[in-house]
Amino acid sequence: MSISSLLALRIGGWIAWEKLSGYRAKYISDVPQSAETMTPRWLTAVLCNGVPGAEVVSVKTTGGSDGTTARRAISLTYNAAGMAAGMPAKLFTKCTPHFRSRLQQAAITKPPCEVGFYNEIRQELVIEATDALFAAYEPRSGRTVMIFHDIAAKGVRFLDIFDYVTRDMAEQMVRTMAGYHGKMWRDPRLTNGHYPWLRSVLAYQRLLNDALPYEARSYVGMQRAHPHFPAELAARPNDVWRAHMRSVEICCDPTVPQTLIHWDVHIGNWYLTADGKMGLTDWNMNSGNWATDYSYAIVTALTPQDRAAWERDLLALYLEELKAKGVIDVPRFDDAWLAYRQQMFHALFYWTFPLGIGSLQPRMQLPEISLRNVERSGQAIVELDSMAAVGF
Repeated sequence: MSISSLLALRIGGWIAWEKLSGYRAKYISDVPQSAETMTPRWLTAVLCNGVPGAEVVSVKTTGGSDGTTARRAISLTYNAAGMAAGMPAKLFTKCTPHFRSRLQQAAITKPPCEVGFYNEIRQELVIEATDALFAAYEPRSGRTVMIFHDIAAKGVRFLDIFDYVTRDMAEQMVRTMAGYHGKMWRDPRLTNGHYPWLRSVLAYQRLLNDALPYEARSYVGMQRAHPHFPAELAARPNDVWRAHMRSVEICCDPTVPQTLIHWDVHIGNWYLTADGKMGLTDWNMNSGNWATDYSYAIVTALTPQDRAAWERDLLALYLEELKAKGVIDVPRFDDAWLAYRQQMFHALFYWTFPLGIGSLQPRMQLPEISLRNVERSGQAIVELDSMAAVGF
């Protein structure tokens, strides 16, 4: 199964209507299709509510890029009341104006999860992370909008896999993950339907498998990743896929602690503040076991040499941080080490898949970034004997 033709027709129809009708969001209940079509009237409704007399006078886009969403920096001017109130002038937006990206986002129902996180959970977490000024999703059309402070204008530097992550930076990443994992550790709201948009890692992976199709394109990605894909794994691709699915099942085993999972903690979703703090963005929320985030972050952020040298100390720090956050049933180190080894596969396939995408799917990442992530995660799977850790 893949993305349904009915969904494609519906999303395509909405995009055509938006263009033909000249649709523009006007009210706070509306969702614009792009930063370029945001109007001062709509921005006034969503940003100036509660600031008497404040209005947005003009808006212009000042740069950006396209991937799974369209990311744009925008610059606003305000009337005298808005200026006197210190309303933010430099903002950053994420929208879904393009057919292929909007269709894929709608098929895997990612936007409600990120919007839900910012609207319902973010304020509970005491961590360095992006915070949305406004977030909304329109399910019929698939339009999504999120507005943030433009933290890059405040000296924040967004990282990528070609940046060297120091020991201090890695320890800060560990503390951040323990911060949101510990806060939501065994929280019943994660599994009792309190957040209707939240799903388990296993449910999400099965959705990806059906909608994209994830498994088939990952096999293509394995071939395209040669010679970066380890020969030991390339020789048994079906077993590696089954090991991946087994690791996801282990992640969602109800007998092990479940918590809030970011799910996409590669180094490209981390940033470094002007005062040297590591922060996290692009929240693609699920529920599951802590190790799926932890393993993914460590294996993709660090060079293989640093990962091998630091991984036991970093894991010990993570467990200490959980205890400091009030977690009562902190895993024993040996159990945590096994979980760390078991959860390496998500990182591997989350970067193998983009290499294998078809012509109708949006390009999510540059190939050189995907290849570096595949190389690091594949090497870790081999060195840590992760196949054996999940029974293969």
